Amino acid sequence: MTEDVRELVDGLYKLRTRTLLQILAVIVSLIGLAYVISVLGLSIFMSPQMGLDSIVSTIGSIVLVSFISGILILTGFIYWFMATGNLRNYNPSKLGIGRTRVTIIVIGLIITLLAILALAGAVATLPPAGPREPALLFATTGGFVILVLLGLIMVFIGWILFSVMLIRLETWSVYRIPFTQQGYYILLGL
Repeated sequence: MTEDVRELVDGLYKLRTRTLLQILAVIVSLIGLAYVISVLGLSIFMSPQMGLDSIVSTIGSIVLVSFISGILILTGFIYWFMATGNLRNYNPSKLGIGRTRVTIIVIGLIITLLAILALAGAVATLPPAGPREPALLFATTGGFVILVLLGLIMVFIGWILFSVMLIRLETWSVYRIPFTQQGYYILLGL
């Protein structure tokens, strides 16, 4: 196997590993969400007023699930970045766009997360009765909402352009790489 083909194979396997990590992160998040809902539901039916121990256990499980999912997602992004590097080395003119698109997605996610945190902080500082003027509410939250939308649009554009790279991968099926299976994994992970 030549070095070029080795880059293609390594890139596809890293894409598959990244996708499996993303799917695992979603499964862990769903299990954690089901657990939190069941704990909250049972505590509401058992006693209308939740005790401190129920609240602490719920918050602890949310933090634990978020931490595990975050580690899986971060590891998935690292594999994704390495995979796009392998694919770029294989064919820079056709597959080199993957690395740029991953960068666009990461920047969009960072903008979205920072804007959501800033929006939560801005809403937390509002008076309990709410602002007296609607213009103040819009001035406080409108810019952050626009940043969230901008970040989500960047993520969406990045996904579309990354999908273009995936479509271009199908032209190299002559190497008998099981792209059909890996393509399904990748699209499921998206």
